[in-house]
Amino acid sequence: MKFFFKKIVSQILQNDIGWRILYNTVVRASEFIKSERIILQEPNCKQVVNHKDKVLSISPDLIVKHGPFKGMKYPDQKSVGSALIPKIVGSYESELHQIIGKIFQ
Repeated sequence: MKFFFKKIVSQILQNDIGWRILYNTVVRASEFIKSERIILQEPNCKQVVNHKDKVLSISPDLIVKHGPFKGMKYPDQKSVGSALIPKIVGSYESELHQIIGKIFQ
């Protein structure tokens, strides 16, 4: 049964339309459920949710404000692997800004 399920999901993921349907239904719903579960288990995690409001107050359009990526639109209001606010402000990985600047020239 598990193998059969994995095979079907794998076939769906190979198709762009199938992926979009799966992402906009199952994946997004599971992400929401996971975040709600974390908030219920860890009341302090509400602070993470409040960061989204802070990000929108800094940049409602999710445009990076400073640094080598200034003007670039961040794709979504979630961040993978690190905080979103430093990315939107433009201070994320600031020690690499000179190197990135040289690459862009």
